[in-house]
Amino acid sequence: NVLLNPLASPNIIGINAGAGLAVTVCCAAGWLSGWVLAGAAFGGAFLAVLAVSGVSRLVGASRTTVILSGVAVNAFLGAMSDAVTSLVPDAAALSSDFRVGGFGGVVPARLVPAGILIALALGAVLLMGNELEILSLGEDTARSLGLNAGRMRTVFLGLSAVLCGAAVSFAGLLGFVGLIV
Repeated sequence: NVLLNPLASPNIIGINAGAGLAVTVCCAAGWLSGWVLAGAAFGGAFLAVLAVSGVSRLVGASRTTVILSGVAVNAFLGAMSDAVTSLVPDAAALSSDFRVGGFGGVVPARLVPAGILIALALGAVLLMGNELEILSLGEDTARSLGLNAGRMRTVFLGLSAVLCGAAVSFAGLLGFVGLIV
């Protein structure tokens, strides 16, 4: 876990909510292409990661602060999604399956773009497994071993945003999966 906290699952710290907001905005705008949804979900997830990281750094990045800032970002992004669906009722109808989550509506047009993004991100994570292992030892130890911990943390957070965003783009907001894992 790059954030060094077992509670830092995507649904707790706002990554899924960021992806969900982006997909809800796409539904409100009528952009329902698989590539658009996958890209928007990644973008929303990545912006949520940046928001959580920024708030954590702003107030002092303890492990508890990361979780609390993630919960705050999650609540804010969820409220924004609710606002979009309130203002654009058609978006609520289009994104209701997405918000509940599930695999019933998965079609190849939505699965292929997400699958490509997942394969690329998993390949990158597997190639950088040693760096991830060193980073898991702690930031001070990683720096003493010559690893740029801040840069690698950002890279791994970006890769986790790609994986979460791509999965959310076709499966919806299945929050309990993170708790099970």
